[in-house]
Amino acid sequence: MSTAPRFLRVLLVLASLALLPPGASGQEAPPRPRRVVVLGIDGADAEVFTRLRAEGKLPHFDALAKRGAFTPLATTNPAQSPVAWAAFATGSNPGKSGIYDFLRRDPDRPGKIEVSLASPTSVPFGPEDWLRNLLPFLLGAAGGLLVSGVALFLLRLLGMEERNRRRAALAAGFAAAALLGVLSHRVVGWIPATVPKAISNRRGTSLWVALGEAGVPTLAVEAPVSFPADRAANLRLLSGLGTPDVQATWGLWTFFTDDPRENARAETGGTVEFLAFDGEGTARTRVYGPRNFTLGDGEREEIRKQARFAKGVFDLKVGVPSAKRFEQMVAHHAGKADQASCLLEIRRDPAGKRATVRVGAGGPRP
Repeated sequence: MSTAPRFLRVLLVLASLALLPPGASGQEAPPRPRRVVVLGIDGADAEVFTRLRAEGKLPHFDALAKRGAFTPLATTNPAQSPVAWAAFATGSNPGKSGIYDFLRRDPDRPGKIEVSLASPTSVPFGPEDWLRNLLPFLLGAAGGLLVSGVALFLLRLLGMEERNRRRAALAAGFAAAALLGVLSHRVVGWIPATVPKAISNRRGTSLWVALGEAGVPTLAVEAPVSFPADRAANLRLLSGLGTPDVQATWGLWTFFTDDPRENARAETGGTVEFLAFDGEGTARTRVYGPRNFTLGDGEREEIRKQARFAKGVFDLKVGVPSAKRFEQMVAHHAGKADQASCLLEIRRDPAGKRATVRVGAGGPRP
């Protein structure tokens, strides 16, 4: 029997297989696992949200709600952000989560009020006390022996008499040991015995930790009341509400406004930045970073003087509402001048409806 027809049939089968799409087989590929996305908006009111959706002002959220689910969510008592988010994360009431306000009292220090989200503590760092005391002696002795041996060898090469050679090497060794011991004592003294550490006051297991430990890959972005960051298998997390910022605060907010009736300092700890727009529709302010600890008192005061003068000239040029408000603005800018990390420039259109923001390098300028 000829093998040609059989050979042709094999070629046809191989050709047809080559035309199949990648991954095609006799069995259907298993469906890809579906993902669940939970969007939580701090302070959002379900009734207002529903009204804005009905008015067509939230088209993207409306599309998400139609594809997924949208339902009112009861809040906690008190209805405060950290309290509600802790209950959301752990599925427990404030009495069990341990977060029942923004603030809490410290029972060990009467009259002391602290932020309830996390508490500062410290952990041991560096060598123990007995080693701290012994280490300078050991380093000094080792250095003295080394210097003495090197001196003895060099003086022998120079042909010095043995008796004088030993005395000179011994003196050099003692001097080196004393000097190295003193320096080592100073260096060891610079090593802190403890380092600060934050501990979360939230009790209970969070939703994202439970999911991760159950084998569900979980990503939590801006996770509230989760600092220090929760850790678990299959979990990637970025802490949100309650995370300290670069200014060593609990993430204080900044409100930019051109309304002269706003106060320069808010009661809740945030900052109100007054924007004085010039004739071209441009206002300048600053973005603040951490304090520059390398500056001396004189340098810091000079920066503040320059900032006070520059801010005063700029605001007088564009106009400010009142002398009191002017003094508040200048004092605020000058007081934090050494923390100004970059310039923030805001430009608005003639109608005042849109604004563009540009961040650029800058020092203590207004």
